[in-house]
Amino acid sequence: MRTRRYVKKFMLMRANIQAVSLKIQTLKSQNAMAQAMKGVTKAMQNMNKQMKLPEIQKIMMEFEKQSEIMDMKEEMMSDTIGESHIVDAYSLNYVHWVTLGINILFQMTLLATRMTRRRATRSSTRFWTSSACS
Repeated sequence: MRTRRYVKKFMLMRANIQAVSLKIQTLKSQNAMAQAMKGVTKAMQNMNKQMKLPEIQKIMMEFEKQSEIMDMKEEMMSDTIGESHIVDAYSLNYVHWVTLGINILFQMTLLATRMTRRRATRSSTRFWTSSACS
């Protein structure tokens, strides 16, 4: 009889110890989660301190403005240039060139292309006028 009672008490103590162990594990997990959240909170605070929202908004507005100006210029240039395949290749890359700040390179290329066209036009005009005169 006593042995049964002792076995029963022992089993009850074992169940209680397991319950306490589970609670300790749960508390450790919650503590680890709280520490991780503390670290994340500090990181977020540092990021918020470093970010200057008015400056970022100003930069974004200026970017949008310059992008629209660039689009208008590109459209004007393509209307002016016409449908030359060589110049179209340059106009496709115009967006990248302007982004890199190499606007002058594009203008020089266009100038060279126009000069080449003018020379070709002048030489063909001279051919026709000289052959007509002969």
